[in-house]
Amino acid sequence: MKYIFTLSELKSKEKLEELKDSYNFLYSNSWQDTETIAFGKDLPKHLEFKGFEIVAIKDLYENGGVEQYHRQNGLNDKIQQVQKSIEGYGWKAKHVPPQVIKCGTGWDVGTGNTRLQILASRGVTHMVVATYDVNVQGEYAYEQALIEAGQTFNCQSDPASLPDKKDIINAVSKLVDLYKKSDGAFGIPNDIDKIREKVLELSKATFTPKTRDVLSFTVHNTHNPNGAIAAWQTSGNAKWNIDKAKTNTFKLHDSENVRYLITTSSKTTLVWQKAIKEANDYPNADIRIIAHTGVLDLQGGYDFEEIFKDRCRDSLNQFNSLKGECLSFVLSALKDEKNKEILINKFNRISFYGVYPSLTDCHNMDTIIHYNSNSKTFTQTQKDKSTYSFKLDKDESCIDELIEELLEKAA
Repeated sequence: MKYIFTLSELKSKEKLEELKDSYNFLYSNSWQDTETIAFGKDLPKHLEFKGFEIVAIKDLYENGGVEQYHRQNGLNDKIQQVQKSIEGYGWKAKHVPPQVIKCGTGWDVGTGNTRLQILASRGVTHMVVATYDVNVQGEYAYEQALIEAGQTFNCQSDPASLPDKKDIINAVSKLVDLYKKSDGAFGIPNDIDKIREKVLELSKATFTPKTRDVLSFTVHNTHNPNGAIAAWQTSGNAKWNIDKAKTNTFKLHDSENVRYLITTSSKTTLVWQKAIKEANDYPNADIRIIAHTGVLDLQGGYDFEEIFKDRCRDSLNQFNSLKGECLSFVLSALKDEKNKEILINKFNRISFYGVYPSLTDCHNMDTIIHYNSNSKTFTQTQKDKSTYSFKLDKDESCIDELIEELLEKAA
């Protein structure tokens, strides 16, 4: 059985028949179990595999030129790499061929546009493709099958590139729009749980759980701007950019008297080394720690306000715990009350100042949420002049009380 074909061989009808036989052999003896996205249980909804056919490449694009409908950025950005692979090493039958979906008397290419374009530019007029039918009637069913196939088919191990973040956002957004157009019969609702499930389904293992959550929030926020959930990131292109928000949105400008340090709420303790350095470099400055909640964990449930509050509380507890341990360790070795007071004043210049807002439906996204150590309360003035606030749990300790307790013990 032959599994590699040169470009010149692909111009031969006899060799194309041989290539088709190779695909049929692989399908019967392996692919039904190993290539489940293309032929098995993971095949996109409403699609049914029909078989391998030799078709004229021009017939696949009879309604126009090569269209990369499934790629947000247009052509496959690895086209040069794919071209070199085909020209230098031949067409490998071990990979699933281009996959096309029957649409009336025409076709839509689910994946393989780049490879087909390369073949056509090298004088190959016909190619073996895997063909599919949509097994549910109606334009909405066909649209859903085409959207989903365009992403999941690209997750297979062939010379094509995997779907990128923008591709997945584009595809899932189209499914949310389809849900509206079809009155809920097709697509998916703008529900964060359903969106996350679809992101995972279409991208398979391409992205980390955190990245999938970011993609899910992006789709959800686009279709629900009044209830958007900020996913704070360091990426320069991110809408919710941590560093840009510090100065551009929240107007937190460093000076000789005030230094603002931004840290993730899950690792507040990591900012201490920098805080101590800032306190030494700026002996007259207050060092203010501000936490951001990053990407809220979708695996922790879907009450995002409670998740947000818990992260804020955990962040403050981390801060208080480390500050208290440092104070306790140093104060225990000091006997001079004046030195103790000087040290405590130094530590008090480092404070937990607040957190970035994350929920547009209940937070003012133009200002941080401040923490008041006296009332043990996170507060924020809303645009309508009302106040958003929540307290620490009543059994949580306050750093001011801890300092007083340490002074009493050291006296």
